[in-house]
Amino acid sequence: MPDIVSGEDGGKTYGELWPEYIRKQKRLIARALELAGSDIPDQVAIESIGGGWTGHEALAIAIYSAIKHQDSFEDAVISCVNHSGDSDSTGAICGNIMGCLLSRSAIPAHFTDKLELLDIIEEMANDLYTGSLISEYNHYGTPEMARWDEKYCNFHWEPIK
Repeated sequence: MPDIVSGEDGGKTYGELWPEYIRKQKRLIARALELAGSDIPDQVAIESIGGGWTGHEALAIAIYSAIKHQDSFEDAVISCVNHSGDSDSTGAICGNIMGCLLSRSAIPAHFTDKLELLDIIEEMANDLYTGSLISEYNHYGTPEMARWDEKYCNFHWEPIK
């Protein structure tokens, strides 16, 4: 977390601007890591972190489930959504962490078999992974940026008839 704490905004570090948020996030992540190493049932551990209604809690819950079930995409996501709080948010964050950790091949087929637009989602994910230049940095005027602009920025949606 040093990059988050030391990043600058208006000449001040984030830690100087929002010290209470940084402390809270660090505390919740430390708690999540501690709980992941325990034998406490997932639901009890997650409820002790919070409901996931804030970004701090949602990230800590996702980290808890990802660490606790680091070898199983399915177990991590199921753990992360089986609580009474903002489970869709915690599950989405955990799914992203587990996808990065274990790769696309670890996602069970029954999670994706009926997923709408799967081919488009996978194409976009592959494009982002392999070097999309769509960013805040200026690559305009290069052939590579023109290709990305054409693919993702200069299109027009047509209604389905």
